[in-house]
Amino acid sequence: MKTKLRVTGEMYFEILILAFIITIFIASIGLPERTKRLPLLIAWITLIITMMDLIISIIKQFRHAEQIKPLRIDKNLLIKTSGSLGFMLLTLIMWKILGYIVTSIMITILFSLFLGAKNRISLVILSVLLTFGIYIVFRIFLKVPLPGGIIF
Repeated sequence: MKTKLRVTGEMYFEILILAFIITIFIASIGLPERTKRLPLLIAWITLIITMMDLIISIIKQFRHAEQIKPLRIDKNLLIKTSGSLGFMLLTLIMWKILGYIVTSIMITILFSLFLGAKNRISLVILSVLLTFGIYIVFRIFLKVPLPGGIIF
């Protein structure tokens, strides 16, 4: 009995990760040796883990061929995933205009509401605390410059 390989949603995601890792390898070509160490280390670790998981997924398919169900896309999950990508893009655009602090507070509140958060008061408090906590750790302790915008 021949088993036909079916590409599952998990495999599509792993292929997407592999494509992203390839872009990291390509983008790091022109960087100085000291600068590209950490991105390449993370890329190699991610590459190894993703390839192992992809191989395991393929092996499982051939072992349990009759149990594999066809890919079914949940509409709510698709909407939330698309919305999440939209919020990421909005964050990148707004950082250039408003800077890190205002954008992070705004995006955290809007994204949490999009995902279904109910308590708005605690949402505002947590987003402000999270934003300033990240600011203190990265800007003050680690001396990492955070995005500044035109307005702030």
